[in-house]
Amino acid sequence: MLRQLGGAIFLLIFTWESLTARELTREDIQGVLQKAGEQAETFTLPENDYKEEGKRAARQSAELYHSQAFQQKIEEEQKRIQKCFIPAPDETDAPMIMENKKEKTQEQSEEMGQEEIYVFLSSSVPLATVQNWIKLAAQTGSSNISFVMRGIPGGLKGRNSWLRDVVKKEPQCHSGKTSCDHYKVKIAIKPSLFRKYSVTEVPTLLYLQRDKGWIMAGGCPLNIMLERINREAESPLLITLIKKMRNGW
Repeated sequence: MLRQLGGAIFLLIFTWESLTARELTREDIQGVLQKAGEQAETFTLPENDYKEEGKRAARQSAELYHSQAFQQKIEEEQKRIQKCFIPAPDETDAPMIMENKKEKTQEQSEEMGQEEIYVFLSSSVPLATVQNWIKLAAQTGSSNISFVMRGIPGGLKGRNSWLRDVVKKEPQCHSGKTSCDHYKVKIAIKPSLFRKYSVTEVPTLLYLQRDKGWIMAGGCPLNIMLERINREAESPLLITLIKKMRNGW
C-alpha cells in the first residue's frame, strides 16, 4: 500500500507537469493510479545497512532490562518512590527526634538559636538527586538551607568540576563552550558536622529548631522530607519553604 501510494504521488507530480492548464479529470487520476500500480510491482526499498546492528542493540537492551541486577534496581526505585509518597502506617522511616540535653558549646548554642536546615551529601549520591535538591533549595531563596560535604569530591583537582555540575541550571550546558547559569546555594566542607550529628548515610536531612532537632535519611525530594519533618516540628518557616518549592514546579 505504501509503495503504491508513494508511486502515485511521484507519478501525479510528474504527470502534472505534462498536462495542460486544464483541470485533472477522473480519467487522468485513474490513469495515474494504474501506472502507480504497475510501478509498485518493480519498486523496491533499499537494504537497511544497519539491520544487524539494530538487532544486536535490541538484544542487548532486552538482556540488560531482564537481567537480575537491573530488575533489582527497578525494585529498589519502586520501594524508594513508595516510601517517599506512600509512607508505611507504622512510620518506621519517620524523622528521628534529637534532643540536646548536654551542656552546649557556643557553636551549638548559635546553631540551636535559630532554625537551620543541613543537607548532608557526598559525590556518591546520584547527580540527578543532588541537582534536584539544589534546585528546590534555590527556589526558596532561603539562607537557612546549607549543603554539607565531608570532603572535596575528587580531591583538589575534582572540586571545581563536581561543584559546577551540581549547581548548573541546565545540566546539558558545557561551560567550555558558553557561559552556564548556576543556582545560588550554600555548600560547605564540614566533616565536623558529620561527626557531631553522627551522620553515616547520605543524603541526610537535618532540621534544627531551638533546642531540638529532626534528622531523616533518604533520597526523597527535599520538599517531601521537610513535609514529613514538619508533621512534628510545626514550623511556619518550613511551611513557607515547602510552598515555595511546590510553586516552582
